Amino acid sequence: MTYGLQDFAIMRSMINGNEADDRRKFVEHRKLDAIMAFLETPSCRRQALLSYFGESIEPCANCDTCSNPPDTWDGTVAAQKALSNIFRTGQRFGAKHLANVLKGKHNGRTEQFGHDQLSTFGIGEELSNQEWRSVYRQLASSGLLDVDIEGHGGLKLNERSWQVLRGEKSVTLRTDPIMLKPSRRKTKGERIDEDGAISTSEARQLFEALRAKRQELAEERGVPPYAVFTDRTLLEMVRYRPKDLDEISRLSGIGAVKLESFGGIFLDLLKGHEALHGRPDDVPMHPKALDTAKQKSSGPNETVRETATLFKEYGDVETVAQKRALKPSTIWGHLTQAVTHGLLDWQQACALSEEEVSEIRDAITAFRSRGIMELTPVHEELGGRFDYPILRLVRAGLMRKEGMHV
Repeated sequence: MTYGLQDFAIMRSMINGNEADDRRKFVEHRKLDAIMAFLETPSCRRQALLSYFGESIEPCANCDTCSNPPDTWDGTVAAQKALSNIFRTGQRFGAKHLANVLKGKHNGRTEQFGHDQLSTFGIGEELSNQEWRSVYRQLASSGLLDVDIEGHGGLKLNERSWQVLRGEKSVTLRTDPIMLKPSRRKTKGERIDEDGAISTSEARQLFEALRAKRQELAEERGVPPYAVFTDRTLLEMVRYRPKDLDEISRLSGIGAVKLESFGGIFLDLLKGHEALHGRPDDVPMHPKALDTAKQKSSGPNETVRETATLFKEYGDVETVAQKRALKPSTIWGHLTQAVTHGLLDWQQACALSEEEVSEIRDAITAFRSRGIMELTPVHEELGGRFDYPILRLVRAGLMRKEGMHV
């Protein structure tokens, strides 16, 4: 069973909004409390279930928590931090934002509301964002805070919250298991996980750790996670377990810039995981298709050379397209490859002023410093004044100048 705070908030809203009398609503709320407690309990589930009906038994030794007892920890201090954070932020924000405040994340919302100036900002470095959200969920399931559905799921304190804050009540929390979020995105060819790259708990744990690191890097740079690495790239890391930067560079979606920006970070994570869990015996070799593709891309083909020669002669994309009976977009692609391989001077090809070139170069460099090589944000930053083929040419020229490949 999977659920979130919002699910229970909606259920409470439905109870409060029906036409039943107060006594009936009280009973329904108690039932919902019992379900939440049953889901979150670190002790015997049969014991918890029968206690609801007034029966008391010894642990059954058969349920999932008896057979595989969850790890628990003293969460009193963490709960006090979490509840204090709710109070200081005004009791109207959800767990995601509250976790960002505790982690000291500088983003638009924390700065917009002045939460980066609060005493609780950054006091929760000992836990991850996901762990803080788990703390909030478990506090809600234990009745130690309320979820305000009318306030868009904001968390609020109640009387039991103050008992924890005053040190009158201790809190024990369970350690959440690592759950894999299934990827909905499929590749055009065979899915990389078709052979079961994440079929074991060890592989799932590594994949989730890679996803968490990607999310952390994305939040630091203010970009979506896929701008760091796609799920496909992370799955390839799990499947092929690269041991050095050269092997990481062979994975799909990793060019020179992303290798430089993120390669070492993910390599350290992979090495740390392997030090703890060992290296699986059945790690396959890197796919030969990727090596072949890289070999093919080592030099320009004849059609690119022909386009470059004609462009040097006529200096106009439309004319070259007519001569070759190709679309202008295809010619632009050839020109970009020609620039990449040094067959054509990119400044000659794009025919821009030095001021325009400088403007585009500064925008590309600024986004690249944040690990972003996609041109969409550059295009938007420049107000759409330069077409994508021109941007690709400039990017290829910059990469060529630095001895890198796009």
